Amino acid sequence: MTELNLEVQRKLGVAVERMPAFPQSVQKILELTRNINCLPKDLVNIIEKDPVMTMKILRVINSAYYSLPSKITSVSQSVVYLGLNTIKNLALSIAAVGMLPRFNTSGFDIQRYLLHSLATATVSRQLCGTYAKGQVDPGDGYIAGLLHDFGKAVFAQFMANEFSKSLAISVDRNIPLHEAELEVIGANHAVVGSMLATKWQFPAHLIDCIRDHHAPDAEPSALLDCVRMADQICRKLNFGDAGNAWRDEEPLAAPERFGASMDDAIASLGNLEKIVSDARGKEVKVRFWGVRGSIASPGPRTVRYGGNTTCIEVRSDGNELIVLDGGTGIFQLAQTLFKEMPLTAHIFITHTHWDHIQGLPFFIPLFVPGNLVRIHGAYDIVSGSGIEQVMDVQLQYSYFPVREAEMKARIEYETLTVGEPFAVGDATVTSVLLNHPVINLGYRVDCNGKSVFFTGDHEPYQNIYEPTDPEYEEFQRIIDEKDRSIADALRGVDVLIADCSYTDAEYPAKRGWGHGTFDSSIALGKRVGAKKVICTHHEPTRFDDDLERVFAEVMARNPRGEGDPEVILAREGLELEF
Repeated sequence: MTELNLEVQRKLGVAVERMPAFPQSVQKILELTRNINCLPKDLVNIIEKDPVMTMKILRVINSAYYSLPSKITSVSQSVVYLGLNTIKNLALSIAAVGMLPRFNTSGFDIQRYLLHSLATATVSRQLCGTYAKGQVDPGDGYIAGLLHDFGKAVFAQFMANEFSKSLAISVDRNIPLHEAELEVIGANHAVVGSMLATKWQFPAHLIDCIRDHHAPDAEPSALLDCVRMADQICRKLNFGDAGNAWRDEEPLAAPERFGASMDDAIASLGNLEKIVSDARGKEVKVRFWGVRGSIASPGPRTVRYGGNTTCIEVRSDGNELIVLDGGTGIFQLAQTLFKEMPLTAHIFITHTHWDHIQGLPFFIPLFVPGNLVRIHGAYDIVSGSGIEQVMDVQLQYSYFPVREAEMKARIEYETLTVGEPFAVGDATVTSVLLNHPVINLGYRVDCNGKSVFFTGDHEPYQNIYEPTDPEYEEFQRIIDEKDRSIADALRGVDVLIADCSYTDAEYPAKRGWGHGTFDSSIALGKRVGAKKVICTHHEPTRFDDDLERVFAEVMARNPRGEGDPEVILAREGLELEF
């Protein structure tokens, strides 16, 4: 291994120290399960002393992914149903995913990286059980496979500029990423990953495997062979993306362990679709209950796309209910929730204009005992109040016959800090300040490598000065900086749901009203690498036929090129799974 100079060691040491510590509960789980005499009750005792880990494990186990015959209510039950190794790996995966950066400016796709890591972990465990039986604990194969590339997450988060250059060099010169990192940074991700594993007090054989998985002259071991082969298989089959444009000559792993070829090893794995499914987990679901802006517009001319104002339902892998905005569409959503009660609903309000909140008093779970409704939103700098005012204003007795004190559900309010991630079970919701006449928060929902962003109402920033004015350049610098921060927050999102109220021809007369255009939203989707752009917040006077005509003209101006997002016109009832 190449010796690191003192300056590189110092920089890597600083980056590693900035990474969070591995939860003590997970470290104890790893120590315990290495003991062949480990008892299930000992594992249960450790997990139950960590209430956050307990909650997350139970949430995942009770998701539709596992499809267990009855609800699991305790850690001891989960061990009985799924076994020690599954619970150990689940705890480790939850902890590792929680440490990944939500956003980064290096251009590294964290979501696809996560899929690659989980797939590599699953394949490595299976290879260890088949080709290294009795030599390696398959659980160690899972851990090493999961964390072998974790050094890339350190680079992406704390050395973004250098890592961005490394990624570009790897692609431009078609060389392995670890060689490009060594050239630019002075060390590769395997080295910094092993430093991180040392900080986390992992055993020596796991640290060595993480450090040596790209080193051809490394001391051979069964664990290293299996992790290398798993990594190669997952990259060959495009299971996620580790950021490495180079494809290794096969096999880097020891040929005598796996036989003639990588294809033989792949054939021995059986159902690869199940392996990918295991890594992906259950899909996130999005459903549109209201897609109109400004005012509800029901009638025969809006029947195809719907006349209700904004409301979007997001379901996480663990079936957490996240509701984006409470326009009139939220009443339709409420009709579908009776069978789930008692329930917990998390409502995130982008801003408090009527078309985004006027359905809230008609959200039926608010009236049912046993339900918990959490309403999240921004601090209002005009009124000096938090998001609690959103119901207080609407439920004044002059305007609505039921007061909040008479509602039977438990209602909680959470005034958000802009840019600070907020955990909702297995999902994370992060707010981004966008451009509208009142404070408007866009929301990014991330869940196990999948992501959706909703802009609420957003108008692209415009320079208020003429190019000849002395203030023009300084104001443009501020706009460019803000645009970059928004793009960074949206980078790599799977689904971008965007305000597309106007056409380019209509926009000059609507400048300053706080809304975007079809073209500006499609351009944003291309810029941030979104996979889908959903055009919503339809102008209330634009009826179905006109909406389709305008959309056809927009798509003719914006033909889809290679790598461009799919563009879809939102309608009530539209469902997405990803």
